[in-house]
Amino acid sequence: MFAGDELLTYLRHKLEYGIGWMVSLLHRAGVTPNMLTAAGFLAAASSGIIFAWRTSQALTFILAPSLILLSGFFD
Repeated sequence: MFAGDELLTYLRHKLEYGIGWMVSLLHRAGVTPNMLTAAGFLAAASSGIIFAWRTSQALTFILAPSLILLSGFFD
């Protein structure tokens, strides 16, 4: 269907559209890049605390990895 650079160009345009939509929504809501960085840090720190305390299996093995993924998204 696609050859070489055509696929990468297609995927880049799709990704730019999705990210652009999300960024414009956050910008209209008044979210700044520093707020996103702080949210990412809080998500990563919360994940570390959950891993350290190991309060329950659901928190340790579902919520903590989800928070790590979320912090990567904000980064």
